[in-house]
Amino acid sequence: MCHILFLLPFVALLLFFLLPSGQAIFLSIPPGVRVHPTPIYETVQSLIVFGILWSLRKKGYPDGAILWLYLILAGSMRFLVEFWRVNPVIALGMTEYQWMSLMLVLLGGYLLYRKRISGSERAT
Repeated sequence: MCHILFLLPFVALLLFFLLPSGQAIFLSIPPGVRVHPTPIYETVQSLIVFGILWSLRKKGYPDGAILWLYLILAGSMRFLVEFWRVNPVIALGMTEYQWMSLMLVLLGGYLLYRKRISGSERAT
């Protein structure tokens, strides 16, 4: 059973490359509408975020700083990918997931800023 689960991502990639470019399968997108392969974009972005966070893991940051940086990086990456997705606009020209991503970036930024301020107050 474990071998089958291990092969699933490879089967998905194989199916993606064997199908005509931009063809949407099992989705509610009308036939003939071409879409971007956003899962591939997200995979590349996630690997970039992983590389950044992995390189920072032993630098001696305060507790929680890497998590908050992850919120900022992952939120901003998802925000960018949403421009290529076919999702309905909710408000101010942004989709629901762009709003959630914006909230994650703001939350991560606020928490990093707050920790920086409280850390500098302890140092003085």
